[in-house]
Amino acid sequence: MFVSVQIFSYLLISFLGFAFGRFSHICAGRIKVPHCWVYGVIIMFLGIAIDLFLFEDTWSLHLIALGLGLAISDIEDMAEFKIYGLCSNGKKKFWGID
Repeated sequence: MFVSVQIFSYLLISFLGFAFGRFSHICAGRIKVPHCWVYGVIIMFLGIAIDLFLFEDTWSLHLIALGLGLAISDIEDMAEFKIYGLCSNGKKKFWGID
């Protein structure tokens, strides 16, 4: 039972990262800032570094899950390797991936 609670918490944190990434994509997509996937990759590498050097599993896995959610929310810009700039114009959807 404890394992299922852990998996649920990782899924919840990933969803919160996805939701934050989509919200920032919609609201802050008109200013020149790094894209959400960049922050997601940085947070994932931070989680991996904490796991490798400090041997702290709980925090590291939560950071990896949060970074994964952020990266997935902006996967199209990640595929095109857009690092910095404005988001594309057009209709923005919360549940879509653009």
